[in-house]
Amino acid sequence: MAPTNVVVQFTPYGRSAADNRSPEALTVGSGTAWVFTAGHLIVAEWHRSDPGRPATIILDGEPVLLRPGRTWVALPDASQPGSVAWR
Repeated sequence: MAPTNVVVQFTPYGRSAADNRSPEALTVGSGTAWVFTAGHLIVAEWHRSDPGRPATIILDGEPVLLRPGRTWVALPDASQPGSVAWR
């Protein structure tokens, strides 16, 4: 199985409200995003102000359009070594 799009959304992490021993991605806010679609890598920014709505991926003030099909989203910790260098 191969997705049509892959979005890597670099996020900060905090503690889960359900279990403070578990990490939880903090997906309200903004940060760097890598979008792999149509054979290209697009380095953009994600923005999400409402937890009930999806994130928006923006490049140069315009939304990044994904191709129709499956989209996988990865949420790596933005504070981990290696990911900060890509900001």
